[in-house]
Amino acid sequence: LSRLKTYIGTTGSVRNYINNPEFSVHQRGSTIDAATVGEQNNDGSYTLDQWVLLSDGDDIVDVKSQTDDVPTGSSTAMELDVETANKKFGVVQFIENVNCESIIGQEVTLSFQAKATSDLDDVRCAIIAWSGTKDAPTNDSPASQPDMISAWEAEGTNPTLNTNFTYENTPADLNVTTSFAKYSVTATIDTSSTTNVAVFIFSNVTGTTAGTDELHIGQVQLEKGDTASDFNFENYTDYLQRCQRYFQGYSEATGNTVVPYHTGHAFLTSTRSRFMLTTPMRTGPTITFGTYNVLGKTGGAVTSITYNAETQPNVNALGFNTGHSNLANFNVPTDLNGGASVLFFVNTGGFFFVSAELGA
Repeated sequence: LSRLKTYIGTTGSVRNYINNPEFSVHQRGSTIDAATVGEQNNDGSYTLDQWVLLSDGDDIVDVKSQTDDVPTGSSTAMELDVETANKKFGVVQFIENVNCESIIGQEVTLSFQAKATSDLDDVRCAIIAWSGTKDAPTNDSPASQPDMISAWEAEGTNPTLNTNFTYENTPADLNVTTSFAKYSVTATIDTSSTTNVAVFIFSNVTGTTAGTDELHIGQVQLEKGDTASDFNFENYTDYLQRCQRYFQGYSEATGNTVVPYHTGHAFLTSTRSRFMLTTPMRTGPTITFGTYNVLGKTGGAVTSITYNAETQPNVNALGFNTGHSNLANFNVPTDLNGGASVLFFVNTGGFFFVSAELGA
């Protein structure tokens, strides 16, 4: 039996339903704090790929993919550094319906490695069912934000969830210590009309100290069955490509700045472009940008993007129009109107984010 367990762990026969379980993919940047370009450490914000920060306010913790203190076998882990004292916080991942349908109605086990400073003496985890609209796990206020917490409650009391979110286990203190160790919970996902599954790891204490307290998490695994198997290590490229189904980002934080990365053609006051995606995305994504420039005979800043998101699955390209600041002589002679080629790029301090993330 022990040999079979070893074989399963090394061949990857145990399916891990978690994406980016070692926190090695971070297209928004390896550190998300109050000053990060494009996305900050606000409650309900996506941070390291596929992981949403939930906290009792904004700028409660910084989120990092760090390499200095990690579980055995990993090169990265998540670090949550307290920035605002005496507040609860945690991280959640929502699993797309097409990837979790097979575990709805089944018994599953969530396991992970964790360590924490001594003041964070009540760390808990939960397996959560979403029974609202498929692949749209959001609350109502503010709308379209993947924040499932209705009230954080007092220290020692589990947070109250928003409508259509249900705890499938009762979160309890895991007695996390100051050294990495493995923790697990088991539950059956039996909430009626479940459409998505989520995992939630959180600090349930309010007596925290800014600049001192930290929670470290690594090797998160959700699997079918009632026991926690050895962690299933996978190729980094596989993690990255799976993450890019939901998000693709270019910014100074990830070293992709000042790089022309797609082309278009210019009109008098606008441009038109087609942007090829690295990996087909789940559905038509949203686009956000800052310090995003267009360059041809002259250069200027993109001021707006007009884009109608596709609704079919597996979108592999985006077509959109942009408004821009005045570009002198772009269309001289006049018969070049619509024919002048341009390059689009993210300038220093800028970003270009394409998101089809759940709840975003």
